[in-house]
Amino acid sequence: MKKVLLLIVSLLVVSSFVACGGGSSSVGNNPPPPTPTLQSIQVASPSQSVDPGQAAQFTATGHYSDGSTQNLTSAATWRSSSSSIATVSSPGGLATGVAPGNVTISATMSGIAGSSLLTVTNPLQSITVLPANSSVAQTTKPQFTATGTYFDKTSADITINVTWNSSNPSVATISNGQGTQGLATAMAAGQTTITATCTPPLSACPTGNAVSGSTLLTVTNATITSITVTPANSPMSLGLQQQYSALATFGDGTQQDVTNIVAWNSSDNTKVTITTSGLATAVGVTTTPVKITAKAQNGVTGFTTVTVNAGNLVSIAIKPANITQLAQGTSQQYAAIGTFNNGSTLDLTDQVTWASTDNTIASVAQKTGMVKAAKTVPNPKSGNHQRHSAISFSATCPHRYECYSDRDHDHAYKCDNSSRRDTNLPRHGIV
Repeated sequence: MKKVLLLIVSLLVVSSFVACGGGSSSVGNNPPPPTPTLQSIQVASPSQSVDPGQAAQFTATGHYSDGSTQNLTSAATWRSSSSSIATVSSPGGLATGVAPGNVTISATMSGIAGSSLLTVTNPLQSITVLPANSSVAQTTKPQFTATGTYFDKTSADITINVTWNSSNPSVATISNGQGTQGLATAMAAGQTTITATCTPPLSACPTGNAVSGSTLLTVTNATITSITVTPANSPMSLGLQQQYSALATFGDGTQQDVTNIVAWNSSDNTKVTITTSGLATAVGVTTTPVKITAKAQNGVTGFTTVTVNAGNLVSIAIKPANITQLAQGTSQQYAAIGTFNNGSTLDLTDQVTWASTDNTIASVAQKTGMVKAAKTVPNPKSGNHQRHSAISFSATCPHRYECYSDRDHDHAYKCDNSSRRDTNLPRHGIV
């Protein structure tokens, strides 16, 4: 029995020795697999922009030669290209905005680097509404403006980019309509708060929180007692424009610009036209002054006068400038187009003096520039090589047209433009 037990123990010892790697084996001679090497680093953040003082967490992901990836955020060395714009913690990759601008946030490990761009925005900080704490009369329309101040201390007019509100619309309303943003209308005596609010992502405040500014508006019962129109008695050049303003004085002694609420009028729209906002255009040379009037709703008026001259007129061209043919007894419409020293043009057909050198061949009508060929044309003289009669007509002396009848073309009238200045055109053309 002892022999059997000894044999079993011996077999167990041998088995244990073999199982524990005893003896020789070819597997233990293979070289170990190569260690994966870092190939690149990808740097990323959920947010590509931050306001000053805000943070953005960047991560660094390593890509290895065996296709594997590893989070290197805590192991990599982090750097900002400009710490005055944004800083970044190293290790950690937490970037914090300092001032508006763009920076590159990079992560480096084992000589391998990756980077990403971060934008630090310039958020709106405050809004100033003007005029501040103003007082206006009923029926007037004061214009409010909103000026935004940004983180970098710059400012901009954001009147058309904010949302306007009146706390008491029964006292005064305020417009958000296109082209009239910030224009209030005084309805009744009382007080109201006018507020301008910019809520992201409006163009004036694409990031950050909503920002508001406000001022108090008081509406009184004062009425207009007089109106002063400016500029006073200022001459205008033909074809140009001039903006008029109306300043009202009220019964309480206050004054207010009422340009946008008075009714504007020109005493002669053929010489000076004027829009509902007081913008005048000189369309004709005057011989007597034109009266420009501004009238309030209560009937109070103010006025000034204006004269129009052609001192800025450079040239006049008669159109059409191409050669035309007129059969006897037919008509042709021409126009006189003036060019001014600012490059603008104006149709002066009804303002120039038209003239024909021989009404027996063709006449030209004043105000219209209509040229009419005579029904019968005098026969040209013979024996001196003259084969056609000629006529010129003009809007002004420097620019004339020469017209002639040619017997070889069935007595048709031919006209072409001559822009020679101060040149006397011949009555007869020589062939």
